[in-house]
Amino acid sequence: KARVDSQYYIDRTVPDEQYNKMIQKAPEFLVKCKSVIIKLNEKKVNEIRDKFQKEIGKRR
Repeated sequence: KARVDSQYYIDRTVPDEQYNKMIQKAPEFLVKCKSVIIKLNEKKVNEIRDKFQKEIGKRR
C-alpha cells in the first residue's frame, strides 16, 4: 500500500517506517530483476509471450 501511495498518490503521506523499508529493499529488488533479464533470450521471451496470450485468451 505504501508503495502505491508513494508512487501514484503524491498528496498522501507514507509512514516513515514503510518508506524506509521500500528504500532498503529497492537494491535487492533491482538485482533480482536484472538477474531475470540476464537469463532471457529470444526463445524464452517468445515462450513467455505465448503463455501470456493463452491466458488472456482464456479470460475473454
